[in-house]
Amino acid sequence: RRGRASAETQEDMQSLPAGQKILQYLGELAEIMDSHPSAGPSSGGDAAQRVEDINSNTMTSSAVFGQETLEEKEKRMTADQKKTALRVKYGGDVEDAALKLVSAEVRPDAYPEQ
Repeated sequence: RRGRASAETQEDMQSLPAGQKILQYLGELAEIMDSHPSAGPSSGGDAAQRVEDINSNTMTSSAVFGQETLEEKEKRMTADQKKTALRVKYGGDVEDAALKLVSAEVRPDAYPEQ
């Protein structure tokens, strides 16, 4: 069934060493982030100019970056949904361990099986 891990897939996932789970999680997260909309190279300068032009103490993201298009919103929401599904699939422990590994709180040799 699409969108749901089969019992066999869940058993395979459970039997993997922690290091392998983290690598798979990071690989899938990288795919999601590659599809996530990001600001183009010219929009950074445009945003900086808008910040200088705003004459108030309070700024909103839409004032700085402009109104989000429906396509951008759809891509962002799709990416958010995929990231949530990834958290459910791998669980909080794998996500926390991956974050510690990426932020260099933990050395890669903490997972010797990889």
